[in-house]
Amino acid sequence: MKHYLCGVLALLLASLLMLSGCGRVTATLDQHFPEASETEDTRPLETPLPDRIGRTYVVLLTTQLSADDALSTVSLLTFQTADQSIHWLELPTALYVRSAGNTLGGSFNRAYQSELAKESGTAVSATNAAVNAVRNLLNTGFSISIDFSVNFDGEQFAAFLRMLQNVPVTLPTAMGGLKAGAHTLDASDAVEFLLYDRYNDPAEGQFEARRYFVAALRQQACKSLSLDQLSLIAMDLRGQMTTDIPSQGGQDMFFLRHFLKTENNRFTVTNISTQNVYSHGAEYRVLVKDNTRRQLNLQMQLYEEELTAEQFDPTGVFVDPSNQIMHTVYNSASVLPRVYSLTELLTVEVITDPETTPNTGEPSDTSDDPTTVPEPSETTDADADAA
Repeated sequence: MKHYLCGVLALLLASLLMLSGCGRVTATLDQHFPEASETEDTRPLETPLPDRIGRTYVVLLTTQLSADDALSTVSLLTFQTADQSIHWLELPTALYVRSAGNTLGGSFNRAYQSELAKESGTAVSATNAAVNAVRNLLNTGFSISIDFSVNFDGEQFAAFLRMLQNVPVTLPTAMGGLKAGAHTLDASDAVEFLLYDRYNDPAEGQFEARRYFVAALRQQACKSLSLDQLSLIAMDLRGQMTTDIPSQGGQDMFFLRHFLKTENNRFTVTNISTQNVYSHGAEYRVLVKDNTRRQLNLQMQLYEEELTAEQFDPTGVFVDPSNQIMHTVYNSASVLPRVYSLTELLTVEVITDPETTPNTGEPSDTSDDPTTVPEPSETTDADADAA
Protein backbone atom coordinates (compact mmCIF):
# COMPACT_ATOMS: atom_id res chain seq x y z
CA MET A 1 0.00 0.00 0.00
CA LYS A 2 1.29 3.47 -0.82
CA HIS A 3 0.18 7.05 -0.36
CA TYR A 4 -0.23 9.10 -3.48
CA LEU A 5 -1.16 12.70 -4.17
CA CYS A 6 -4.20 12.36 -6.40
CA GLY A 7 -5.09 8.94 -5.08
CA VAL A 8 -5.34 10.38 -1.59
CA LEU A 9 -7.59 13.22 -2.70
CA ALA A 10 -9.65 11.05 -5.02
CA LEU A 11 -10.61 8.52 -2.40
CA LEU A 12 -11.14 11.15 0.30
CA LEU A 13 -13.58 12.89 -2.00
CA ALA A 14 -15.20 9.61 -2.91
CA SER A 15 -15.91 8.63 0.67
CA LEU A 16 -17.41 12.04 1.34
CA LEU A 17 -19.35 12.17 -1.96
CA MET A 18 -18.46 15.77 -2.38
CA LEU A 19 -16.94 16.64 -5.69
CA SER A 20 -19.17 15.01 -8.25
CA GLY A 21 -20.98 17.33 -10.59
CA CYS A 22 -18.98 20.48 -9.84
CA GLY A 23 -19.48 21.60 -13.43
CA ARG A 24 -16.00 23.12 -13.52
CA VAL A 25 -14.03 20.23 -15.01
CA THR A 26 -14.66 19.42 -18.66
CA ALA A 27 -11.77 17.06 -19.43
CA THR A 28 -12.69 13.62 -20.69
CA LEU A 29 -11.86 10.53 -18.66
CA ASP A 30 -8.44 9.00 -19.14
CA GLN A 31 -8.45 6.17 -21.64
CA HIS A 32 -6.03 4.26 -19.43
CA PHE A 33 -8.38 2.24 -17.26
CA PRO A 34 -7.14 1.10 -13.83
CA GLU A 35 -6.01 -2.43 -13.15
CA ALA A 36 -7.40 -3.84 -9.92
CA SER A 37 -5.00 -4.46 -7.06
CA GLU A 38 -3.98 -8.04 -6.48
CA THR A 39 -5.70 -9.47 -3.42
CA GLU A 40 -6.76 -12.95 -2.46
CA ASP A 41 -10.10 -13.92 -3.99
CA THR A 42 -11.96 -15.49 -1.08
CA ARG A 43 -15.14 -16.49 -2.92
CA PRO A 44 -15.89 -20.23 -3.01
CA LEU A 45 -14.57 -21.66 -6.26
CA GLU A 46 -17.71 -23.72 -6.77
CA THR A 47 -19.82 -20.54 -7.04
CA PRO A 48 -19.64 -19.29 -10.65
CA LEU A 49 -20.53 -15.63 -11.12
CA PRO A 50 -21.95 -13.76 -14.12
CA ASP A 51 -19.61 -11.58 -16.17
CA ARG A 52 -18.99 -8.15 -14.71
CA ILE A 53 -19.97 -5.11 -16.76
CA GLY A 54 -16.92 -3.81 -18.61
CA ARG A 55 -14.81 -1.07 -17.02
CA THR A 56 -16.73 -1.15 -13.75
CA TYR A 57 -14.75 -0.70 -10.54
CA VAL A 58 -15.61 -1.38 -6.90
CA VAL A 59 -13.84 0.55 -4.14
CA LEU A 60 -14.07 -0.22 -0.42
CA LEU A 61 -13.98 2.90 1.77
CA THR A 62 -13.47 2.71 5.52
CA THR A 63 -13.04 5.61 7.94
CA GLN A 64 -12.05 6.14 11.58
CA LEU A 65 -13.37 9.56 12.60
CA SER A 66 -13.09 9.02 16.37
CA ALA A 67 -9.93 8.69 18.47
CA ASP A 68 -10.38 4.97 19.19
CA ASP A 69 -9.75 2.05 16.84
CA ALA A 70 -13.42 1.65 15.92
CA LEU A 71 -14.65 2.01 12.37
CA SER A 72 -16.92 4.99 11.73
CA THR A 73 -18.09 4.03 8.23
CA VAL A 74 -17.90 1.12 5.81
CA SER A 75 -18.92 1.86 2.21
CA LEU A 76 -18.75 0.40 -1.27
CA LEU A 77 -18.58 2.63 -4.36
CA THR A 78 -19.19 1.39 -7.88
CA PHE A 79 -17.68 3.44 -10.72
CA GLN A 80 -19.48 2.92 -14.02
CA THR A 81 -17.42 4.33 -16.88
CA ALA A 82 -19.94 3.40 -19.59
CA ASP A 83 -22.63 5.83 -18.37
CA GLN A 84 -20.40 8.04 -16.19
CA SER A 85 -22.13 7.21 -12.90
CA ILE A 86 -21.20 6.47 -9.29
CA HIS A 87 -23.26 4.32 -6.92
CA TRP A 88 -22.52 4.47 -3.18
CA LEU A 89 -23.69 1.83 -0.72
CA GLU A 90 -23.18 2.27 3.02
CA LEU A 91 -23.05 -0.60 5.48
CA PRO A 92 -23.38 -0.38 9.28
CA THR A 93 -20.17 -1.00 11.24
CA ALA A 94 -22.22 -3.21 13.58
CA LEU A 95 -23.18 -5.53 10.68
CA TYR A 96 -23.02 -9.16 11.79
CA VAL A 97 -20.32 -11.14 9.99
CA ARG A 98 -18.94 -14.63 10.49
CA SER A 99 -15.68 -15.78 8.95
CA ALA A 100 -14.94 -19.38 8.00
CA GLY A 101 -14.44 -21.50 11.11
CA ASN A 102 -15.78 -18.80 13.43
CA THR A 103 -18.99 -20.18 14.92
CA LEU A 104 -19.56 -17.17 17.20
CA GLY A 105 -19.12 -14.34 14.72
CA GLY A 106 -19.09 -10.63 15.46
CA SER A 107 -19.34 -7.26 13.72
CA PHE A 108 -17.25 -5.42 11.14
CA ASN A 109 -15.82 -3.47 14.06
CA ARG A 110 -14.89 -6.67 15.87
CA ALA A 111 -13.15 -8.09 12.78
CA TYR A 112 -11.34 -4.80 12.16
CA GLN A 113 -10.18 -4.32 15.74
CA SER A 114 -9.10 -7.95 16.07
CA GLU A 115 -6.74 -7.58 13.11
CA LEU A 116 -5.38 -4.30 14.48
CA ALA A 117 -4.59 -6.02 17.76
CA LYS A 118 -2.88 -9.00 16.10
CA GLU A 119 -0.61 -7.00 13.78
CA SER A 120 2.86 -6.46 15.30
CA GLY A 121 4.30 -4.29 12.50
CA THR A 122 3.82 -0.62 11.72
CA ALA A 123 0.59 1.32 12.06
CA VAL A 124 0.22 1.24 8.28
CA SER A 125 0.63 -2.54 8.07
CA ALA A 126 -1.85 -2.97 10.91
CA THR A 127 -4.40 -0.81 9.11
CA ASN A 128 -3.81 -2.76 5.89
CA ALA A 129 -4.46 -6.06 7.65
CA ALA A 130 -7.61 -4.72 9.31
CA VAL A 131 -9.02 -3.29 6.07
CA ASN A 132 -8.24 -6.54 4.25
CA ALA A 133 -10.20 -8.48 6.89
CA VAL A 134 -13.29 -6.41 6.08
CA ARG A 135 -12.55 -6.63 2.37
CA ASN A 136 -12.34 -10.44 2.41
CA LEU A 137 -15.60 -10.76 4.32
CA LEU A 138 -17.39 -8.61 1.72
CA ASN A 139 -15.79 -10.44 -1.20
CA THR A 140 -17.01 -13.74 0.19
CA GLY A 141 -20.45 -12.70 1.38
CA PHE A 142 -21.42 -10.36 -1.46
CA SER A 143 -19.81 -12.60 -4.10
CA ILE A 144 -17.91 -9.64 -5.52
CA SER A 145 -14.28 -8.81 -6.15
CA ILE A 146 -13.33 -5.44 -4.67
CA ASP A 147 -10.78 -3.72 -6.90
CA PHE A 148 -9.31 -1.16 -4.51
CA SER A 149 -9.58 -0.07 -0.89
CA VAL A 150 -8.87 3.05 1.13
CA ASN A 151 -8.88 4.00 4.79
CA PHE A 152 -8.53 7.44 6.35
CA ASP A 153 -8.85 8.86 9.86
CA GLY A 154 -10.50 11.77 11.60
CA GLU A 155 -7.43 14.02 11.63
CA GLN A 156 -7.28 14.03 7.85
CA PHE A 157 -11.01 14.68 7.58
CA ALA A 158 -10.83 17.57 10.05
CA ALA A 159 -7.82 19.06 8.24
CA PHE A 160 -9.75 19.17 4.97
CA LEU A 161 -12.75 20.81 6.64
CA ARG A 162 -10.52 23.48 8.15
CA MET A 163 -9.32 24.34 4.66
CA LEU A 164 -12.94 24.82 3.62
CA GLN A 165 -13.45 26.92 6.79
CA ASN A 166 -17.18 26.23 7.13
CA VAL A 167 -19.82 24.02 5.51
CA PRO A 168 -23.37 25.40 5.12
CA VAL A 169 -25.89 22.56 5.41
CA THR A 170 -29.70 22.58 5.38
CA LEU A 171 -31.44 19.74 7.22
CA PRO A 172 -35.03 18.75 6.39
CA THR A 173 -35.60 17.42 9.94
CA ALA A 174 -33.79 17.41 13.26
CA MET A 175 -30.70 15.20 13.14
CA GLY A 176 -27.18 14.99 14.47
CA GLY A 177 -28.15 16.99 17.56
CA LEU A 178 -29.24 19.93 15.36
CA LYS A 179 -32.69 21.31 14.63
CA ALA A 180 -34.21 21.32 11.16
CA GLY A 181 -33.11 24.25 9.00
CA ALA A 182 -29.90 25.96 7.90
CA HIS A 183 -26.63 25.55 9.82
CA THR A 184 -22.98 26.42 9.27
CA LEU A 185 -20.58 23.77 10.58
CA ASP A 186 -16.86 24.10 11.27
CA ALA A 187 -14.52 21.09 11.45
CA SER A 188 -15.33 20.30 15.08
CA ASP A 189 -19.08 20.70 14.56
CA ALA A 190 -19.00 18.45 11.49
CA VAL A 191 -17.23 15.56 13.21
CA GLU A 192 -19.62 15.78 16.16
CA PHE A 193 -22.58 15.87 13.77
CA LEU A 194 -21.44 12.78 11.85
CA LEU A 195 -20.66 10.71 14.96
CA TYR A 196 -23.88 11.63 16.79
CA ASP A 197 -25.81 8.44 17.57
CA ARG A 198 -28.66 9.38 19.93
CA TYR A 199 -31.38 8.35 17.49
CA ASN A 200 -34.25 5.93 17.92
CA ASP A 201 -32.36 3.86 15.35
CA PRO A 202 -28.67 4.92 15.44
CA ALA A 203 -27.64 3.26 12.17
CA GLU A 204 -30.50 4.70 10.13
CA GLY A 205 -30.15 8.10 11.79
CA GLN A 206 -26.45 8.33 10.98
CA PHE A 207 -27.03 7.20 7.40
CA GLU A 208 -29.55 10.00 6.91
CA ALA A 209 -27.35 12.69 8.49
CA ARG A 210 -24.33 11.74 6.38
CA ARG A 211 -26.29 11.96 3.14
CA TYR A 212 -27.20 15.58 3.69
CA PHE A 213 -23.84 16.59 5.06
CA VAL A 214 -21.75 15.12 2.27
CA ALA A 215 -23.97 16.65 -0.41
CA ALA A 216 -23.51 20.05 1.26
CA LEU A 217 -19.78 19.45 1.63
CA ARG A 218 -19.46 18.63 -2.06
CA GLN A 219 -21.31 21.80 -2.98
CA GLN A 220 -19.11 23.92 -0.71
CA ALA A 221 -15.91 22.37 -2.10
CA CYS A 222 -17.06 23.10 -5.65
CA LYS A 223 -17.77 26.71 -4.78
CA SER A 224 -14.62 27.29 -2.74
CA LEU A 225 -11.81 25.37 -4.40
CA SER A 226 -10.22 25.18 -7.83
CA LEU A 227 -8.56 22.03 -9.14
CA ASP A 228 -5.15 23.59 -8.42
CA GLN A 229 -6.17 24.28 -4.83
CA LEU A 230 -7.38 20.70 -4.46
CA SER A 231 -3.97 19.49 -5.61
CA LEU A 232 -2.31 21.62 -2.92
CA ILE A 233 -4.68 20.21 -0.31
CA ALA A 234 -3.79 16.71 -1.47
CA MET A 235 -0.13 17.52 -0.80
CA ASP A 236 -0.98 18.61 2.72
CA LEU A 237 -2.95 15.42 3.34
CA ARG A 238 -0.46 13.11 1.68
CA GLY A 239 0.75 10.25 3.83
CA GLN A 240 -2.32 10.07 6.05
CA MET A 241 -4.48 7.83 3.89
CA THR A 242 -3.87 4.17 3.17
CA THR A 243 -4.85 3.09 -0.35
CA ASP A 244 -3.78 0.60 -2.99
CA ILE A 245 -4.84 2.76 -5.96
CA PRO A 246 -1.59 3.15 -7.92
CA SER A 247 -0.41 6.48 -9.28
CA GLN A 248 1.43 5.17 -12.31
CA GLY A 249 -0.24 5.40 -15.70
CA GLY A 250 -2.72 8.04 -14.56
CA GLN A 251 -4.84 5.54 -12.62
CA ASP A 252 -5.32 7.87 -9.66
CA MET A 253 -6.33 10.73 -11.98
CA PHE A 254 -8.85 8.40 -13.62
CA PHE A 255 -10.85 8.27 -10.37
CA LEU A 256 -10.40 11.94 -9.56
CA ARG A 257 -11.74 12.98 -12.97
CA HIS A 258 -14.62 10.54 -12.58
CA PHE A 259 -15.62 12.33 -9.36
CA LEU A 260 -15.37 15.73 -10.97
CA LYS A 261 -17.15 14.70 -14.17
CA THR A 262 -20.13 12.83 -12.72
CA GLU A 263 -23.39 14.77 -12.68
CA ASN A 264 -25.35 15.04 -9.43
CA ASN A 265 -28.26 13.02 -10.80
CA ARG A 266 -25.90 10.17 -11.74
CA PHE A 267 -24.37 9.94 -8.27
CA THR A 268 -26.65 7.80 -6.08
CA VAL A 269 -26.53 7.09 -2.35
CA THR A 270 -28.22 4.36 -0.32
CA ASN A 271 -27.62 1.85 2.49
CA ILE A 272 -28.19 -1.86 2.79
CA SER A 273 -31.36 -3.23 4.38
CA THR A 274 -30.72 -4.34 7.98
CA GLN A 275 -32.49 -4.88 11.29
CA ASN A 276 -31.36 -4.87 14.93
CA VAL A 277 -30.83 -8.27 16.56
CA TYR A 278 -29.38 -9.19 19.96
CA SER A 279 -27.04 -12.18 20.01
CA HIS A 280 -24.74 -13.40 22.79
CA GLY A 281 -25.47 -10.24 24.78
CA ALA A 282 -24.49 -7.84 22.00
CA GLU A 283 -26.50 -5.81 19.48
CA TYR A 284 -25.89 -6.35 15.76
CA ARG A 285 -27.36 -5.22 12.47
CA VAL A 286 -28.38 -8.26 10.42
CA LEU A 287 -28.80 -7.79 6.69
CA VAL A 288 -31.87 -8.92 4.79
CA LYS A 289 -30.40 -11.35 2.26
CA ASP A 290 -32.75 -10.97 -0.69
CA ASN A 291 -32.93 -7.19 -0.34
CA THR A 292 -29.14 -6.89 -0.35
CA ARG A 293 -28.84 -9.17 -3.36
CA ARG A 294 -31.41 -7.03 -5.19
CA GLN A 295 -29.52 -3.86 -4.26
CA LEU A 296 -26.31 -5.25 -5.74
CA ASN A 297 -28.21 -6.14 -8.91
CA LEU A 298 -30.35 -3.03 -9.32
CA GLN A 299 -28.38 -0.25 -7.67
CA MET A 300 -24.71 -1.21 -7.74
CA GLN A 301 -25.01 -2.53 -11.32
CA LEU A 302 -22.00 -4.83 -11.28
CA TYR A 303 -22.87 -7.76 -13.51
CA GLU A 304 -24.24 -8.40 -16.97
CA GLU A 305 -26.72 -10.84 -15.41
CA GLU A 306 -28.29 -10.78 -11.94
CA LEU A 307 -26.74 -12.56 -8.97
CA THR A 308 -28.99 -15.44 -7.95
CA ALA A 309 -29.97 -16.39 -4.41
CA GLU A 310 -27.53 -19.30 -4.60
CA GLN A 311 -24.65 -17.06 -5.68
CA PHE A 312 -25.13 -14.45 -2.93
CA ASP A 313 -23.53 -15.25 0.46
CA PRO A 314 -23.00 -18.95 -0.32
CA THR A 315 -21.17 -19.66 2.96
CA GLY A 316 -23.46 -17.70 5.31
CA VAL A 317 -21.07 -14.88 6.23
CA PHE A 318 -23.93 -12.64 7.39
CA VAL A 319 -25.98 -14.99 9.59
CA ASP A 320 -25.62 -17.27 12.60
CA PRO A 321 -27.63 -20.34 11.59
CA SER A 322 -28.07 -21.35 15.25
CA ASN A 323 -29.80 -18.04 16.12
CA GLN A 324 -33.46 -18.31 15.12
CA ILE A 325 -34.21 -14.58 15.34
CA MET A 326 -31.16 -13.70 13.26
CA HIS A 327 -32.04 -16.41 10.75
CA THR A 328 -35.60 -15.05 10.46
CA VAL A 329 -34.39 -11.49 9.78
CA TYR A 330 -31.81 -12.72 7.27
CA ASN A 331 -34.47 -14.55 5.26
CA SER A 332 -37.24 -11.96 5.62
CA ALA A 333 -38.73 -9.73 2.94
CA SER A 334 -39.08 -5.96 3.23
CA VAL A 335 -39.12 -2.77 1.19
CA LEU A 336 -35.78 -1.75 -0.31
CA PRO A 337 -34.15 1.33 1.23
CA ARG A 338 -34.64 4.50 -0.79
CA VAL A 339 -31.97 5.52 -3.30
CA TYR A 340 -31.06 9.22 -3.30
CA SER A 341 -29.30 11.24 -5.96
CA LEU A 342 -27.11 14.17 -4.94
CA THR A 343 -29.59 16.40 -6.76
CA GLU A 344 -32.33 15.32 -4.34
CA LEU A 345 -30.12 15.81 -1.29
CA LEU A 346 -29.35 19.37 -2.31
CA THR A 347 -33.05 20.22 -2.75
CA VAL A 348 -34.33 20.31 0.82
CA GLU A 349 -37.80 21.05 2.17
CA VAL A 350 -37.50 21.83 5.88
CA ILE A 351 -40.00 19.98 8.09
CA THR A 352 -40.45 21.52 11.53
CA ASP A 353 -43.44 19.50 12.80
CA PRO A 354 -42.03 17.04 15.40
CA GLU A 355 -44.76 14.54 14.55
CA THR A 356 -43.16 14.05 11.13
CA THR A 357 -39.58 13.51 12.36
CA PRO A 358 -39.30 9.88 13.51
CA ASN A 359 -35.48 10.02 13.64
CA THR A 360 -35.19 13.14 15.79
CA GLY A 361 -31.78 14.55 16.53
CA GLU A 362 -32.61 14.69 20.24
CA PRO A 363 -33.42 11.91 22.73
CA SER A 364 -37.07 10.95 22.74
CA ASP A 365 -39.43 8.86 24.82
CA THR A 366 -39.50 5.52 23.01
CA SER A 367 -41.43 3.56 25.63
CA ASP A 368 -44.43 3.26 23.29
CA ASP A 369 -42.40 3.06 20.07
CA PRO A 370 -42.83 -0.45 18.62
CA THR A 371 -39.79 0.03 16.37
CA THR A 372 -37.41 0.53 19.28
CA VAL A 373 -35.50 -2.56 20.35
CA PRO A 374 -35.43 -2.89 24.17
CA GLU A 375 -32.10 -3.13 25.93
CA PRO A 376 -31.17 -6.63 27.13
CA SER A 377 -31.81 -7.15 30.82
CA GLU A 378 -28.30 -8.31 31.54
CA THR A 379 -25.01 -8.32 29.61
CA THR A 380 -21.84 -9.87 30.97
CA ASP A 381 -18.32 -8.77 30.10
CA ALA A 382 -17.76 -12.05 28.32
CA ASP A 383 -20.87 -11.53 26.22
CA ALA A 384 -19.84 -8.00 25.34
CA ASP A 385 -16.51 -9.25 24.05
CA ALA A 386 -18.39 -11.15 21.32
CA ALA A 387 -19.42 -7.90 19.67
